[in-house]
Amino acid sequence: KINHRIDHFCEDRSNTIITGDRTTVITVNADNVNISHFTITNTNASEGSSIIHVNGENSIITDNIISYGYHGIHLYNTYNHLIYDNIIRNNAGDGVRLYQSHNNANISFNTISGNKNGVYVYASDGITIYNNNIQNNNQSGIFLNSTCQNNIISHNNASKNGNYGIYLNDYSDYQTIVHNRVFYNNNSGIVLENSSMNFNINDNIVSRNTNYGMMIIGSTNNVYDNIISYNKKDGIYLSADDNNTVYNNTIY
Repeated sequence: KINHRIDHFCEDRSNTIITGDRTTVITVNADNVNISHFTITNTNASEGSSIIHVNGENSIITDNIISYGYHGIHLYNTYNHLIYDNIIRNNAGDGVRLYQSHNNANISFNTISGNKNGVYVYASDGITIYNNNIQNNNQSGIFLNSTCQNNIISHNNASKNGNYGIYLNDYSDYQTIVHNRVFYNNNSGIVLENSSMNFNINDNIVSRNTNYGMMIIGSTNNVYDNIISYNKKDGIYLSADDNNTVYNNTIY
């Protein structure tokens, strides 16, 4: 456990390996902790454990390989983090999991693959998910669930996932989804469900998904300037909706 402020880093992540045994490998209880340039893994990870579990605030987690745990990185009821340039792969649970975490958490330039969900966000606000490569996860690439609001999902590649590319559910309102590439997912590309409203969804490329390109069950969303092509079912499917604005999309 890390209970005091520390910069915990090495020069080369390929040469410094931390291996846990079933339980959470690193628990961060302090604020202003930096964990960088490690390979961190687990053996026979127990359900609900994490490679890195963060309770403190203002952490930086960068340039690590994080694999074979249950959850990869778990931010729990905390604020102001940077998760940058990590490889997060082959975890039984979520690659990056945020639970009631708010205000300026930035998840950027990571490669996230082979997990349950790539990025799972629960009841969290003010999150930026930017320029990540999120592919080949077993369920959804990016999943925002239960009253997540005012988040930005931008410039990600959310492709080849087992369910949805980008999925927002259960009163997840006031989101910006822009400039993402969403290809070859085994269900729909982008899904808004259960009263999700007040979105700007623009300048995305959504192509060759097994079900719909976009499925929108919600109101007062702006969907424009997207390229939506070669999806098995409808390019854009709207249901139980009102006051959505859909314009200037290229759909074929």
